Amino acid sequence: MQHVSQALKKCHYPEWALKKGRDQTSKPKSSMESKRVPGQAKSKGNVVLPYV
Repeated sequence: MQHVSQALKKCHYPEWALKKGRDQTSKPKSSMESKRVPGQAKSKGNVVLPYV
């Protein structure tokens, strides 16, 4: 991650954006996982059938 930060700094990338990216990658994603019931099956996605 250090080499990415150095490259972005050389391209005059703002420090606040680098800090925001660091914060987002270090925080666990708990918003969807906390709402899910432990015994509930995981969603497989949506299916779209064309109208013929």
